[in-house]
Amino acid sequence: MGYLTAIHEEGKYIGGLLVVDELGIPLEFKYTEPFEPTRLQRVLYGKSLEMYVEHGLIMKSLLKNVETRPDVYFTDRLEAIDYLDDLVFIGGAILTTEDKPEEGEVLLDVGRGRGLRLVGKKEIPQNLLDELREVSQSFDLLEPFSRLRQALKLIISGEEA
Repeated sequence: MGYLTAIHEEGKYIGGLLVVDELGIPLEFKYTEPFEPTRLQRVLYGKSLEMYVEHGLIMKSLLKNVETRPDVYFTDRLEAIDYLDDLVFIGGAILTTEDKPEEGEVLLDVGRGRGLRLVGKKEIPQNLLDELREVSQSFDLLEPFSRLRQALKLIISGEEA
């Protein structure tokens, strides 16, 4: 499973990709160098700066350079689906199983009345849904996001050593 995110902190942008196995053990970790836009870039890009940096630069770069191709990506950035043409995209929002998925979405029941909203550019295969449901019984599918974000914050602060 791959986890993809980008954060904006201390005036800098950074993105990361964490690939884990079904037990949550890291198989690969990639990140971009922190990027701090200049004043001129902020003026020229305006409100589109964040989308351009996070999605046009960071996510494209991370996905291009990943060596361990996961079966599925989890991301908290819906726009990232544009870069996941050949893979299923999963947006990780915890819902109650009483929520109704929107058109083109699947609600994956992960037990205890909770569900994940899954979104794909193509139909999500049933065998992948079954596998994710099984893994979710012993592993919190969204937990690696917190590890990934903490790692990125350490890198931005210069404390990664």
